[in-house]
Amino acid sequence: MNILRDEFIKSCNSINQELVKHLINKEGEYYHFARNMHTFIHERIDSLSVLIFHNCLWDADIILRSVAEASIKLIFVSELAENEKLEKVSEFWNDLGEINNLKQSKQARIVIENLKNTKFNPDTFNQIALSEEQEELLASKWTKSKRQKIEQPWSFNEMIKSLSKNDQLDMILCLQRVFTQSSHLIHADETALGVINDRKNRNDSLKLEILHAKRLYSDCLSLYALSTISILKSINKDNKDTIRNLTESFFKRCEIIENNHKL
Repeated sequence: MNILRDEFIKSCNSINQELVKHLINKEGEYYHFARNMHTFIHERIDSLSVLIFHNCLWDADIILRSVAEASIKLIFVSELAENEKLEKVSEFWNDLGEINNLKQSKQARIVIENLKNTKFNPDTFNQIALSEEQEELLASKWTKSKRQKIEQPWSFNEMIKSLSKNDQLDMILCLQRVFTQSSHLIHADETALGVINDRKNRNDSLKLEILHAKRLYSDCLSLYALSTISILKSINKDNKDTIRNLTESFFKRCEIIENNHKL
């Protein structure tokens, strides 16, 4: 598995270098969004790699959820026409930003109120809580129906449904499985506990762990490559073949592992 990990890291670093090369001198709101999302993904990839190395595979699945969310947001915006791109980027930073500020402020006020008679230091939460005037202003601007109208298209399932209408991205609906698997783990529901316990009690648990690690690396790299291709396409750089070449060694290694560990 160390060879697969080395190939994974090499491919991710090569993709990163290819993207940075084309984005470094780009200015504008879309590129600011793309750089921030790309950085977020690349840093999560580092975390995922460390977790897999230490055999924390279920935890890596949770991190993969973040990679998937960020990648789909990037692809979702990058596939839009130029004027729509700018609208969505503004919506992401401004509209969703205000909605989240309002939610966080209300949550902070609940914490402060409930702990006011203890030795709790409210300084951190006071920084999050808006003034009553600011909160009232945002609450009147972002009624429940308006919040839902903005937030719904940005939900993971809605984004992949929208993207799947593109003939070249119809397979993206398969990501619902990634989302569902990680949701079970995040919420620690009966399905998550059942799957984890079943793995522990299986005679072929080592084989399953190897295939699990392979799937984590493979899904992560596929998402990274796909989001990078979308960004480059949006700036009229058709580097699809280049990105595929950068991942070729990794996926060949995956085939060998798959063939050696068929269940």
